[in-house]
Amino acid sequence: MSRRGGDRVPAGRNGSGALEARLTEDGACRRTLKVTVPRGYVERRREAVASEYASTLRLKGFRRGRVPRSVIDRRFGAAIGREAVDRSVRSACAEAIESEDLRPVSDVDIVDVEYPVNGPLTFSAKFEVRPVIRLGRIGGFRLTRPRIEAAEGAVERVVERLRRERATWRPEIEGKAAPGDQVEVSVTPLDGAPNGEAETRHYELVLGDGSALPGMEEAISTLGVGEEGDFEVAFPDDFADSARRGTVQRMRIELLSRRTPELPDDDSFARSLGAVDGIDDLRGRIAHDLEVEARIRAERELDKELLAMVIDANPFDAPESMVESYTDALVDGMAEIAGMAETDGDQADSLRESLRPTAEYAVKRDLMLHRIADEHGLHPAEAEIDREIESLAERASEDPRRVRARLAESEGITDLVRRLMQRRVFALLRSSSEVSEAP
Repeated sequence: MSRRGGDRVPAGRNGSGALEARLTEDGACRRTLKVTVPRGYVERRREAVASEYASTLRLKGFRRGRVPRSVIDRRFGAAIGREAVDRSVRSACAEAIESEDLRPVSDVDIVDVEYPVNGPLTFSAKFEVRPVIRLGRIGGFRLTRPRIEAAEGAVERVVERLRRERATWRPEIEGKAAPGDQVEVSVTPLDGAPNGEAETRHYELVLGDGSALPGMEEAISTLGVGEEGDFEVAFPDDFADSARRGTVQRMRIELLSRRTPELPDDDSFARSLGAVDGIDDLRGRIAHDLEVEARIRAERELDKELLAMVIDANPFDAPESMVESYTDALVDGMAEIAGMAETDGDQADSLRESLRPTAEYAVKRDLMLHRIADEHGLHPAEAEIDREIESLAERASEDPRRVRARLAESEGITDLVRRLMQRRVFALLRSSSEVSEAP
């Protein structure tokens, strides 16, 4: 633990007298400011609070604003004193932090507040700041760009998906449900669900698209329309709801309806998509788009690997508060995807533990990108931001002013600035290292 002590901190612009602060560095990111506030500083705020009481107070026997100060002190002195101390602490804390040129990234925790009868006001402010990242090496790395290869059968899978999106669905009464059928089912837990839910729920899904558990799809495939059965369905070990992982649940499933797709023929379907000559032209365009997507993924993986090397070469600790906040966001996102309103204690703890390494790396990634941008002047200028917005507007055939207004409403400007900054940082990192092609 390092320590800087005895620094005099100016009170600011209000001329209320000098504060005294002693800064303690508790590790890479934790800071503690022990602040001493002269009594005159507090008394001036007490006078201000008392004046506010006097101007607004209504008491029987006195006109508004005419209550004697002695009466106010006798009736409300304790409350006025507490408010004066509270305002003094908040004001002095802000002044001390500003004077030390500190930028907290966490909430400021005020502790050990003391205001003795004949002494100064003292308190401690605890918070976290961004770590000092010393850039020793950001280049000289050797990387290999991954081979660009589209997955086998990818084009036909896209064609089939597009055909199914334009299929005509025909209701069926006879026969069992089969892969590719669109079905509506009702599901009733027979043992009671771990989360206490046991009511019947309705679902619509396409068999074979992976949206349902394999055991549930197998059960549905044994049913005809109007039929029901009791089944045991296994939940996988990586199921989103940790309470159900690795369990087997009995449930009653009824097939309410079944529809089969009538797929359009190749060329008429292809032409229905717009400026496409036929199915072969469509396949060619899909192959081109898949190749572009594969190249973008490969470049992103390359940037990810390069930044990981830079972080390893310049190690630093991430502020705990930033990691916790990012972990909370990941947990909330996972719960939302899983369709859970909230996660219980054990479930949340387990999920947080599994997501924490991801959160910690994400925080370090953001801090390192900004550190490099600061060091090399890579933050985008306003002119570059304007050009990017004009480019977006041109591609969307919109007025740039409308595009800017829409981005501003959704914090899109912030995201745009971040992307431009990252683009410039990764360009610098690549130019400082050697990137070879995969054989």
